[in-house]
Amino acid sequence: MNRPELKSTQFTLLVIDANTGIVLNTDFQFFLNDGKDVYFVFDDWQLMKDFINRINQRYNTYEYAIYNSEYTLIEYR
Repeated sequence: MNRPELKSTQFTLLVIDANTGIVLNTDFQFFLNDGKDVYFVFDDWQLMKDFINRINQRYNTYEYAIYNSEYTLIEYR
């Protein structure tokens, strides 16, 4: 998993399958170390929350790890 370079105002989001604990890639498939991206990058906190809400309307078995630009975990839900 290569972490993207971020601007100081950006956030990253990892999506995790709550049933297995496996990180999902950006296609919402299990990450298999196959080079596919796992980080969603957002320029705005509210856009990221809206994205999570849209996912939750369709899937309720995901958890989310939110990181700041220094890759410090700031929220897990």
